[in-house]
Amino acid sequence: MAVRTVVVCEAQVPFVEGGAEFHVRALVTQLREHGYQTELVSVPFKWYQKKEILAHATIWRLLDLSESNGQA
Repeated sequence: MAVRTVVVCEAQVPFVEGGAEFHVRALVTQLREHGYQTELVSVPFKWYQKKEILAHATIWRLLDLSESNGQA
């Protein structure tokens, strides 16, 4: 059977933890329990003016996630 790999990405506000973070961690846990090789990638996020938020979103799209934890 082929290894099923999933990369879960989250926007993480430094020093903030709440519902979104709990949901992401629960998703990762459930995927692992169902046999998926799962990596969690936390991308820094800070609240700025609207134009800065859009710039951050553009940068997130440029992340190369084709390799995770030394594996393609």
